Amino acid sequence: MRIDFYILASCDDRLRLNFACRLTEKAYRLGHDVFICTESNTQQKVVDDLLWTFRPGSFIPHAVLDISNNKQLPVVVGQNIDTQRSYNILLNLATQFDNGPHQFERIIELVDQNETIRTSARQRYRRYKEQGHDLTTHQI
Repeated sequence: MRIDFYILASCDDRLRLNFACRLTEKAYRLGHDVFICTESNTQQKVVDDLLWTFRPGSFIPHAVLDISNNKQLPVVVGQNIDTQRSYNILLNLATQFDNGPHQFERIIELVDQNETIRTSARQRYRRYKEQGHDLTTHQI
């Protein structure tokens, strides 16, 4: 499994979420299924809205995961990983995340300069490294 940490120079959460949308759009255009794991209901709603509006002319077919909504769209946004289907890519925005038994080809961790986000990302980085995963860091 490939794991990429994108380190953003800002602590502006809006920039982090916009970057998440850009990465999601790229993955979608390349034919990948993406699950975006969010931190909260509020963040889930913001990401849902941004996927329609982050860029003029953007179109990313997606759904928000809930019990009554397990659509087979290429992008799904939720707080808990959808275990009903598999995804190529997990884009993680949550601070508390356990990959557990779920398998992805790639995990993308978006880290900004917020201390809570940085600290939790460092913990995940160590855990991934201990598990023997290939890790790549990108300074943005």
